[in-house]
Amino acid sequence: MREAIADGNAQPTAEQIGLTSTLFNEFLQIAASSPLFSLQSAADVVDRVGFHNLGKAAVPNLVVMSVDDGVGEVTNSGGVPRADLDPNADALVVVFNGSTEAQSISVRTASSFALHAVQQASADA
Repeated sequence: MREAIADGNAQPTAEQIGLTSTLFNEFLQIAASSPLFSLQSAADVVDRVGFHNLGKAAVPNLVVMSVDDGVGEVTNSGGVPRADLDPNADALVVVFNGSTEAQSISVRTASSFALHAVQQASADA
């Protein structure tokens, strides 16, 4: 990948451009599928977002983030119970893999998550 980016003469193919456009639209569909992807305040971000690939044991090139709906839990910012932002999800986990290889990680707070329906039918196997 680095070589392709560094090569000023590299030209993406029509197929690569089309796949990139399709995948970007899939990400937009996923982002629009839950209000947990559109938190409205800094306090909501602090109270609901957590990162899980941290410290000395962190897997390189991997970002693992959870967004917790946590209905009724008391927040860190004022003792106010959290509102239910998404009746269809208790939490979401987002993984960014910056590696060219498959990665695996355990999230201790996770109980049962499934790949989003859009990604289950993704153009990217």
